[in-house]
Amino acid sequence: MSRYIKKMSFPITLVIMLVAALFTFRGEAQQKRTQPYGPGQRPALKPMVSRPVAAAVSAPLRDIKASPDIDLATLEAFERRVVNNLNSDLDLPGANQSNVPSFDAAIAGKPRLNGPASPNSVTPPAIGSFEGIGDADNANVGLGLVNPPDTNADVSFNQIVETVNSSFRVYNKAGVPLTPVIKQSQLFAALGGQCAQTDPGDPIVLYDRMADRWQVSQFNFVSNAAPPFHQCFAVSKTNDATGEWYLYDFVTPSGNFPDYPKVGVWSDAYYMTSREFVPNP
Repeated sequence: MSRYIKKMSFPITLVIMLVAALFTFRGEAQQKRTQPYGPGQRPALKPMVSRPVAAAVSAPLRDIKASPDIDLATLEAFERRVVNNLNSDLDLPGANQSNVPSFDAAIAGKPRLNGPASPNSVTPPAIGSFEGIGDADNANVGLGLVNPPDTNADVSFNQIVETVNSSFRVYNKAGVPLTPVIKQSQLFAALGGQCAQTDPGDPIVLYDRMADRWQVSQFNFVSNAAPPFHQCFAVSKTNDATGEWYLYDFVTPSGNFPDYPKVGVWSDAYYMTSREFVPNP
C-alpha cells in the first residue's frame, strides 16, 4: 500500500496504491480496489486518493505537562504487537548460503570472495552520546512495557527527536531534554477521534532538510482485525519540534491492516509504505 502527503499544502491529500507494500501519491482519484487479495495474488496498480477525515493544530509541545510516573512494580508487562505474528503467513525463500560469507568483508578488512582486501573503516568515532528514552518510559507514561520497542530518531541542525514505540521526546544536540516524554496521543489531542485516544505504536519520526520541518506519525485503530485503520500524521509548523504541529487523521481506504509503516522524504511529498494484512476477525 502506498500513501502520499503533498508538502507545504494544507489540507493534504492521501493517495494509496495497493502494491504489496508500496504507497504512491498521484494528483487525481482513480479506480478503487474493494476486494482483499488472496495468497499469491498481486494487487492491481491502481492508486486511490483520499483526504484526511480530520485536521487540527497541536498545542506547543514545550507546554505539554509530563505524565505522572507509574510504579513499575505494580505494572503488568503486556505485549501490544501481536499483530506482527501475522508474519507467520509469509513463505519467504531462504538465502543461498553457499555463496554467502560468514563475515562482513567491508568491515573486517578481509579479502572479498572475488577481489582484493577491503580497506579499513573510515567512519569517525562518535563525538558524543547520551541516554535516550526506553521501554521504561513507555511504562512510566501508562503505556505498558512493549516488545519490540520500535526505536527510531532523527536529527536536525539543532535538535534530536526520538521515538520508542508509543512515546517520544525532543532533545537539543547536547542531549538536554526540551520536552517531557510525550505520548503520541498527547501530540494528537487537538485532533480528537481515534488518533487522540490510543497509542498502538509503529511510530516514525523524520526531519525534512528541504522544508526544515519535522514529521511524526503512527498508525491507530480500535481493532487490528477490522477496519477502519487510521494513519495519524503530524508536521511541525516550523523547524522547532517543541512548537506547534499540523495534525492529520487519514483512514486507509483498502480495508486491509497497514502494518510496518515507513515514510520517506522527497522534494514534492512524503511517501509511505506498509505491509498489508487482510483482517482476520
